[in-house]
Amino acid sequence: MSTWPHDPPVRRWHRVPATVDDDIDWKAAPTTASFSADDVMTVAEAATLLRCSERHIYNLVGRDELPGARYLGRNIIIVRPVLLDWLLGRDG
Repeated sequence: MSTWPHDPPVRRWHRVPATVDDDIDWKAAPTTASFSADDVMTVAEAATLLRCSERHIYNLVGRDELPGARYLGRNIIIVRPVLLDWLLGRDG
């Protein structure tokens, strides 16, 4: 609620909030990750793989509809094995 008629508009960043995956069985999850640099994709690489635009990838990430996508600071990375499992219809 503004009391002054000339207050500037409030800018809001639309970012997916960090959440904890409650459906993970932490006892069965591996304790160490065995990823290599090839297992991490950029937005451009994911767009090429999915044959869509980078903007569409950003929209999917913003709606939390792209599995394996994570924020790394202000950058987005996509875990290739998770994305490929999703494309192949595997539960993961």
